[in-house]
Amino acid sequence: MLVSLLAVLIAVPGSSLHPGAHRAPQLPAVARRISDAEILGTLGTADANEIEAAKLASTKAHSQEVRDYANMLLRDHQQSLNLGLQLAKDLGIAPILPSDSTMTRAHKQEMDQLNLSSAVQFDKAFVQDMVADHKMVINKVDTVLLPGASHPQVKAFIRKVQPTLAMHEAKGQAWLDKQK
Repeated sequence: MLVSLLAVLIAVPGSSLHPGAHRAPQLPAVARRISDAEILGTLGTADANEIEAAKLASTKAHSQEVRDYANMLLRDHQQSLNLGLQLAKDLGIAPILPSDSTMTRAHKQEMDQLNLSSAVQFDKAFVQDMVADHKMVINKVDTVLLPGASHPQVKAFIRKVQPTLAMHEAKGQAWLDKQK
């Protein structure tokens, strides 16, 4: 911890350890530790959100390739949701969303926009949303969830879903790249 704080102070221009510094160092805000219940709640909510969007896309998408992508998302996120719920049950944890989470509101806005999209617009809008959602979840997994997990089985679960999330993002991005 002290080494990390020193590294931050040395790297921050204007800190008292930086050459030519003229002001007091600005210490980084201390992040609240996320609980395993919040980790499982976050992943479960992400899964449920992707399932809902994928169900819509499996019927509304114009392209067979996008419908296939939606069906893959549906299958994989349903499996992840089931595994996460079983893990929570096995560990006696009630999954919850962190109090500062905006996932539910953001998902509602995405779904409202997708539902209003014409058939021609839908495919691109859906895949763009899925790529953005997966990037956001991958970032959260890497920076908050995995480092914050305390139970070894929760860490193992996160590590198990990481490659699938990355594959979903990559497949969606590949489809978007072909549309250019």
